[in-house]
Parts: sequence; structure tokens; C-alpha cells
Amino acid sequence: MKKKNKPLARFTDFLYEELRDPNFALKFLNAVLEEGDFDAFLLAIKDVIRVHGSITSFAQEANISRTTLYKMFSDKPNPELRTILTVLNTMGYDLRITRAKAA
Repeated sequence: MKKKNKPLARFTDFLYEELRDPNFALKFLNAVLEEGDFDAFLLAIKDVIRVHGSITSFAQEANISRTTLYKMFSDKPNPELRTILTVLNTMGYDLRITRAKAA
């Protein structure tokens, strides 16, 4: 039988509880996006969705097929920008473009 990693489980529970706060979720999504890891950003979106219900119910709310969302969170994601924007908008967020900081 596989043992649960208790510290990881406690952290996950803590994170999911914090993600229920829309302001915390906003900061979390921005922090992950700033890291530049697109796959991690998609997983962060998935985490925010999951704390508020199921992927299926969110897909219905966003008027996106459940399959599209599952593909977005798959091992080889390649979502359209339109899908990402729809998901973020349904969550109550926008994606903005800003000037990059000078190197």
C-alpha cells in the first residue's frame, strides 16, 4: 500500500483552503505565471477550479466542453489562447499585457 506524504497532504489542504479566497487565488495565479512555466500555470488554474467544484461543472459554466478542459490539463497541453481567456474570465479574472522590465 502506498503511504501518504503527510506534510505534502497538509500543504495541499492549506493551499486549497487559501485558494478559496479570490484575492489569494489572483496572487497565486500571477506568481505562477511570472515564473514562466506554462505547464505550472495551467496546473494552477486547475487547482483554482477544483477548490470551487468539479471540472465538469466548471466546463458547463464556462460553456466549454469538458474534453477541452481535460486536454488543457493533460500531459501535453496545447490550449488555444481563447480557451485560456474564457477560463480566466469565467473564474472572474482577466489576462493583461504589460511592458517587460528592461534587462
